[in-house]
Formats: sequence, C-alpha cells, structure tokens
Amino acid sequence: MTQPPTADAAVILSGGASRRMGGVTPKPLLLLKGRPLLHRVVDALPPGTPTVVVGPDTGLPAHVTAVTEDPPGAGPAHALAAGLSRIPATATHVWLLAADLPLLTRAAADALRAAVGAADGAVYTDDDHPQWLCGCWRADALRQAARDTAPGASLRRTLGPLPRVELRWTSPGPPPYFDCDTPEALAEAESWL
Repeated sequence: MTQPPTADAAVILSGGASRRMGGVTPKPLLLLKGRPLLHRVVDALPPGTPTVVVGPDTGLPAHVTAVTEDPPGAGPAHALAAGLSRIPATATHVWLLAADLPLLTRAAADALRAAVGAADGAVYTDDDHPQWLCGCWRADALRQAARDTAPGASLRRTLGPLPRVELRWTSPGPPPYFDCDTPEALAEAESWL
C-alpha cells in the first residue's frame, strides 16, 4: 500500500567532526539500544515523509535521500541549503533536525508542525535558547533564509530573524531536543530509554 502524498518534508543535518565525541565518525551511526541515532530521528517523523539527510549515505530507508554540501564542512546554514535543494517542490513545511536527537518522538515532531500556524516556524527552546536543529518551518521561508546566507553562516544568524513560535518542553521525561554530543550524553540518553 502506498503512502498518501504529504505536504511535509524533513532535512536532517548529520555532518560535523564529532570533536566532543572523540572524533567518532560518523556520529549519527552510533548505536543507542541497538539502533543508530540517525535512524531514531527518521523514525520520529510521520511514515513516508520525504527526508533529506545532509551527510554520508548510511543505508537509509527508500524515502530518505543523502546529499553532501559542496564544499563539505561549510557550516550548518550551507548544509541546510544543500538539503533544501533536494526536498520536493510541493513541500509546504520542513522539519529541520539534527541527526543526534534519539529522544525525539512522533508526538514531539507533530507538536512542532502544529505550532507553526501563521508564523514562519516553530522550535523547541531551552532556557530562552532556541534549538535551531529541532524545529519545523514553512518551506518558502526556509528556502528564502537559506538563499540569503553565505557559507559559514550559523543557523542562529540564518533563522533568527524569522518569526517563530518557541515551544517549551513541559511534558514528563527528557526533552526531544536532547542531543548526544558527548559519550556522557549518549549514556544519559540510554538510561532514559
């Protein structure tokens, strides 16, 4: 049975040098309870969501495309632009996620999508710090923001000017934006799971 067409897509950034993880690469393939971090993020999205992973091709499901920014390592805003170039033109909303969010759930992703409303996007926020890699955005606003940035630009500089809804995680349990940048964080995520 084929999935119905969707107006949503996702860009997952999976590059980076993994310095705080001791240079382990590719970090998105680190296992947590037997599943790669990246696959856990993909699984949190609605089934069949067209998804572009900016980083190495890691044996992903059929609906997931892997691309590499050119030049590699030009920064997250440049990686975002590379990912956006491969999402369907019909996409109206795009989740922008990090590949190391193993605690992201379908409910948390759905809450981001529902919160966008009339704004350009919605992100989770932690102590007034927007989690730029745990959000959902209107595709046209995201494309315009990415088009206007130079290689090396930060996501804060790229996305900061866009009107957005900031969601605070108030549910019991760990926040969906918890990222695994260190061995200690990976162990903490495993204890939560």
